[in-house]
Amino acid sequence: MSFRTKLRDSSRSQASYGGVRKLEAPRVSNKVKNEKVIPEWDVDADEQIVLIGVLAFILLSLAIGVGLWRSGGDDQVALDPGLAAVQADNTNGQDLDAVIATTLSPSASTTEVESAAPTTIATTTPPTTEATTTAPPTTILDLEPDVVASLTASGVAGPTATLDGTTATVRGTVASEEARATAVAAASEVAGVTNVIDELTVVIPVSDRLNELFELAPIQFATSSPQILEASFPTLDSAAEILATAPDGTSLEVQGYTDLAGSESKNLTLSQQRADAVVTYLTDKGISAELLQAKGYGETDQFEKGDLAENYEANRRVRFELLGG
Repeated sequence: MSFRTKLRDSSRSQASYGGVRKLEAPRVSNKVKNEKVIPEWDVDADEQIVLIGVLAFILLSLAIGVGLWRSGGDDQVALDPGLAAVQADNTNGQDLDAVIATTLSPSASTTEVESAAPTTIATTTPPTTEATTTAPPTTILDLEPDVVASLTASGVAGPTATLDGTTATVRGTVASEEARATAVAAASEVAGVTNVIDELTVVIPVSDRLNELFELAPIQFATSSPQILEASFPTLDSAAEILATAPDGTSLEVQGYTDLAGSESKNLTLSQQRADAVVTYLTDKGISAELLQAKGYGETDQFEKGDLAENYEANRRVRFELLGG
C-alpha cells in the first residue's frame, strides 16, 4: 500500500469519531480478576475471602477458650501468678493500679511477690496455755495442819498457822528464844512452805522465872528450922508478883531440899516443913492455894557435891517445878 493510501484511510478514521481519536485502555482478563481461592466453591472470589476471615476469627477464639478451660478456669490467676499477689495486696487497702503496675513491672521479681505469703502464716500461731497450770488454792490451805503439827512437836503452846500462798505465819507461845528458833525451823521444813513469818511470843514459864529469882536470892531459913528469915521476905514478895501473872490452869510444885547434915528422915521432914512455909507465905499474899503444891525431897538431890560450907548452903534450897499450864 502506498503512503498516500494509508494517509487517506487514517483521515477517514478520524473523521468518523468527530476528529478525535479515541484511545482504548488495555483490557484485563476476567480470568485473572475473578480468580477464586477455592475453585470448587460456588461462591465469588470476594465472598470467599470474607468467609475465610470469619472462619479464622472463630477458630482463634475457640483456641483461646480451650486454653483457658484446660488451665482450670482460674481466669487471671492461672494466666499470671503475679495477679494473685496483686489481689492479696489490694485487700490491705493499697491502690489497685499501683499494685498492678508494680507487680507487672520487669524489675519486680517473682521471689519478692511469693515471699509475702509466710508473713500471713506467722500470725496463726496458737496462744500458749501455760498460765492454766496454776495449782488450786485448796492445795495450799491443806498445808496448815502440817505446819501446826510441826509447831506442836517443837513445844509451842497454843500453836496456829495461816498461809498466804506458800508463806506461813506462825503464832503461839514458847518458853525461850531457843525454843522460838527451833519452832520456826520446824515450820520452814514443811513441804510446800517457802517462807515463815515469826509471830511467836516468848513467855518464860512461871517456874523458870521463879527459879531464876531464887538462884539470885535463895530463901533463908533458921538453922534446922522451917522459919523463914526476914531477909528473904522481898524475894518471896517478888515471887508472889510473878505468880499473879501466871496463866489460868497453871500448877506449880514447891520443892524443899536440905543438905546431908543430920539423919535422912529428919532432913526429909524438914524439907517438907520448909516447902509448906513458902506456900503459906505466898497464899497470905493472895496467891491461890490451888496454884501451889508443897513437897519435901530431903537430901535426895544434892546440887553441889562436897563438904564445904558453901556446898551445904547451896543444897539447902527451895525451887519450883511446873506441873501444868
